[in-house]
Amino acid sequence: MTYEVLDTRAKMEWLPTEVQRLAPREGQLATLIYLNGPMTAKDLQVLVSPLSVSAVRTMLDRLVAKRIVKRRGGDHSYRQLIYAPAIMNGEIKRRALKQLARNYFGGSLAETAATLSQMIEHRA
Repeated sequence: MTYEVLDTRAKMEWLPTEVQRLAPREGQLATLIYLNGPMTAKDLQVLVSPLSVSAVRTMLDRLVAKRIVKRRGGDHSYRQLIYAPAIMNGEIKRRALKQLARNYFGGSLAETAATLSQMIEHRA
């Protein structure tokens, strides 16, 4: 999977205020999650090395406690845990849909929308 990398010079005004106010390293992890969607601690560690996976997990636990990110996964085995944005605004939702289109529909928002529409119709 391809991840967007963090350009620290870029303005991230679309991020929730809570993310913008974090300490630099926690802010970096949270911003990567908000840019890319759900990620594992290992995914993040690769992008923010030289931090160890253990250090990344510790910071992610703090972000979960602050309700900046949410944790999902099976049995709390760190390998299975996935961290996702906990605060959703319009821009974050748009980015998530664009990533969904890129990853599963060849970048086509129209095909993504058509599939979602079919899912809604069959559900009703």
